[in-house]
Amino acid sequence: MKQQRDEIDHFLLVQGEQLRHTLAEKRQRHHRALIGAAVESMVQRLREKEAEIQKAAHQNVELEARATQLTAEAQA
Repeated sequence: MKQQRDEIDHFLLVQGEQLRHTLAEKRQRHHRALIGAAVESMVQRLREKEAEIQKAAHQNVELEARATQLTAEAQA
């Protein structure tokens, strides 16, 4: 009887450890997926901001050229 109880206790202990291990792995995979999604979102936002900066720089060059043109016309 004691041997059976010990075997059951051991089985339950092993099953509990396996469950804890499986849950820890699932949790890690979930965290990695969340982090991956966050990084992907950040990269996309950075690309959008870089595009905005490029557009603003291009507009700045155009405005400076227009200002130079208007200055030249005003002095003529």
